[in-house]
Amino acid sequence: MEKEYKVFCCTHIDTECFNDPLYTLLHTGADYDGKKYKNMLADNTGDNISNKKDKFDGLVTGLYWIWKNTNYEITGICSYRGYMSYDGKKPIGLNETKELFENKQIDFIAARAEVPMSIYATTKKYEAEIFARNMHNPFEYLREAVEYVDPAYLNAFDHVMYKGSILNCRHTFIARRKYFAHYCEWIFNVMTKYDQILKEKHYQFSGYRFYGGIIEIMERVWLINNPINVLELPIIMITEQNVGYIN
Repeated sequence: MEKEYKVFCCTHIDTECFNDPLYTLLHTGADYDGKKYKNMLADNTGDNISNKKDKFDGLVTGLYWIWKNTNYEITGICSYRGYMSYDGKKPIGLNETKELFENKQIDFIAARAEVPMSIYATTKKYEAEIFARNMHNPFEYLREAVEYVDPAYLNAFDHVMYKGSILNCRHTFIARRKYFAHYCEWIFNVMTKYDQILKEKHYQFSGYRFYGGIIEIMERVWLINNPINVLELPIIMITEQNVGYIN
């Protein structure tokens, strides 16, 4: 039986995704935005966290929806502007994805690891807020959450958080279903525990989509701790007006 492949292209605006049967548009944060778009799936159906976009980020509410409400054998997520590319010229398509998973036995395609300047800038911003308020470092609480869910991840966590690891950013990847589900179960369990710890500590911060940034960091932690066949591909951007062409 032929494998089912689907990558969900997440968006918060009425747009189009790259013209290839691999991709399907998903309106993320639909409950939070209060908008409805025709001919587009929305992440406010079934089991969802659509109304938590302000805390998590639209790509994360979309990730949760894909995990809980779909069952494609090969599944993935990207944004409506940023796609992984196999040839560096256009977004990866269905035929190339089939080649990688069926003939080259790839388990997980991740965005190429890079030095995420936006993440480091965000981290510095929160550090400034922490010291100004004389608050406990929130990343130490994150480590507590990781240890609670599965202490086997602590070495990978320490490597990423404290040794300047490069990161697989942008919440963009394609994976075999069992690894997609394994990653999602782990990361959302960690974030649930993290949220609980912060509430118990009466910890407050003003950062919009702070948890989304945390999850972007944590993908690298999961990849380091799971010895599977990973291929990293570069991200390319396409224009909103001329979908299918490189910006």
